[in-house]
Amino acid sequence: MGIDSPLYGRVATSMLATCGDPIPPRPVHPPRVESEIAFLLKGDIHGPAAITSVLAATDLVYGAVDVLDSRSGMITGKPNGVDPFAASCHS
Repeated sequence: MGIDSPLYGRVATSMLATCGDPIPPRPVHPPRVESEIAFLLKGDIHGPAAITSVLAATDLVYGAVDVLDSRSGMITGKPNGVDPFAASCHS
């Protein structure tokens, strides 16, 4: 996909589903899924971040599934850095 650095964003409570619960349908074009690593932070990470500062700020680490909307450039093969944030705000 041409991405050479980590992408990150915030996850709101309304964006969460418990393992085994159905994900309510919503208008996505068409939906795709990808596996993610999700960090629940207990504190802020101040840059420049290092492994030790990330670990110190981390409360829990989860396996996660991201349901993507193919309108995003991340799917179309033309990532522009804005798409993940725009998609997150839309959710």
